Amino acid sequence: MLTTKSNSYTFQKSGIWYFSRRIPQDLKRHYRTCRITYSLRTKSIRDARMRAASDAIFKMWLLRLMRLLCLAMILVHISNKAIAQNTPATIYNKGSAAYGAGDYDNAISIWKQLSDEHDISGLAFFNIGNTYGIKKNDPKAGMDWLKKAAEQNYIPAFNQLGLMYSIGRGAEEDDAEARIWYEKGALAGDPEAQYNLASNLREELPSKAFHWYETAALQGHAGSQFMLGLGYEFGVGTLQNYTLAHMWYNLANANGEDAASSLGRLQKVMTPSAIESAQVMASRCVKSQYAKCSPLD
Repeated sequence: MLTTKSNSYTFQKSGIWYFSRRIPQDLKRHYRTCRITYSLRTKSIRDARMRAASDAIFKMWLLRLMRLLCLAMILVHISNKAIAQNTPATIYNKGSAAYGAGDYDNAISIWKQLSDEHDISGLAFFNIGNTYGIKKNDPKAGMDWLKKAAEQNYIPAFNQLGLMYSIGRGAEEDDAEARIWYEKGALAGDPEAQYNLASNLREELPSKAFHWYETAALQGHAGSQFMLGLGYEFGVGTLQNYTLAHMWYNLANANGEDAASSLGRLQKVMTPSAIESAQVMASRCVKSQYAKCSPLD
């Protein structure tokens, strides 16, 4: 039987679940360490997975957007335009400041001031949904706001709704509905949604699942790279190929997914020349930014 590996970046210690993940390259200058680890404050694996997925996505997208907003504000200042007016960006920033201070009710109230026609409303609605679902423990209200974010075509909301349906949080557990939302996110290019869609399809349609794992893996998604390694090692959804399995395990391991035991297992059945070929292919794949990851490239 195959052992599957969760991509929730969680581990359990003394009964409590924790989140741990390497800092993405483009965010490293904002941190003093190369990895973030914190308690999810729950003993429930379902709650841990939900909080890990929601918090990680929310914080990374928030930080990236804040950088863009800061740049925009600097440019406005240079051109001597007033920035004290009640613009969507300043409203959003006020809500973010309240959230950062732990004043979640005020953050929600401020973000609600952004109407549907504002460009930033999708992210604001997404944040409201996560704040209700995680910080306020009101998943039903959280799902309602996530659907409003999805209506604004805010891509991470598709994956988040899929997660909520898949574990029955905010609505009855419904794998078919989860698949619909994952597919919306996958088609929009979200690697997290592509990974989750593949996991949803894996037992029923392994070849299609392999396609979506590969699509996400080529965007640098570590969990999908690990699953490609499994697929190639055991011939699930594709033809068995130890060299390609080694390459993808190697890439997943370099991107923060623990694939050391899988690499060790493969090295017992591979020749030294095959291992060397896999390592060369992995290096070429990274240098080409995942454009040349096939033996035919």
